[in-house]
Amino acid sequence: MSSTNPNIPSEPGTAGAPAAWFSRDKAQLAKRAFLAGYLISAVVVAPVDALSKSTERDWPCVQRKIPRISVGMVWAGPAIDERDESWRRDASLSQLVAKLAAPTTDMADAKKDIQAYSDGQAAGTRSQHLTNLFAGILVTINAKRDEAIQAIARYARRQQKLAGKIERATAELEGLIREGTPVQGQLRENLERQVHWDTRIFEERERSLAFVCEAPVLLEQRAFALAREIMGQLD
Repeated sequence: MSSTNPNIPSEPGTAGAPAAWFSRDKAQLAKRAFLAGYLISAVVVAPVDALSKSTERDWPCVQRKIPRISVGMVWAGPAIDERDESWRRDASLSQLVAKLAAPTTDMADAKKDIQAYSDGQAAGTRSQHLTNLFAGILVTINAKRDEAIQAIARYARRQQKLAGKIERATAELEGLIREGTPVQGQLRENLERQVHWDTRIFEERERSLAFVCEAPVLLEQRAFALAREIMGQLD
């Protein structure tokens, strides 16, 4: 996931970065080398508490990974066959499903829409219509969650790749002669810049990790809240 900071490009190592960032002070270099090693252990090896919640290397979130929301997790109404997508054939119903499942729809508005839909159904068929409504919502939210989970996996793989790049560059720096030839000095300067730049990008991405990991959780909470509202309208 690219940084939202306009001062940090989407690709590391972009030319034109402020020269002040690239101090060649030995203490600063040592600090960055230590930080790079720490980042490697944090992302590639992964924290013990995170590993206890997930066995997948591309799941960096502390939240337990739940691939999909099952009917039984959120719904206590009439039986739902998730393979039955007859709700898609009803244009007005599918539009309502899309609106209610969208995280951008305020829950207060969602409640009003559910009430209006319920009021528009005959007493004898209300429960079936409401059940079909939630069936569509669950399928739609699960699809959104799957997209979010795949995005998190791509995010984690990018971080792992960048962490490996930092580790290799840091190891190469440690092997260079500090007071070498002008060519060696230039190589050291270039590597030092790259480590500093990549580390900044890595840290920027890590700061957004908590937000990224919240997406599947928020969708799960939305499914539960909508299920509760719809069940409250059942006959």
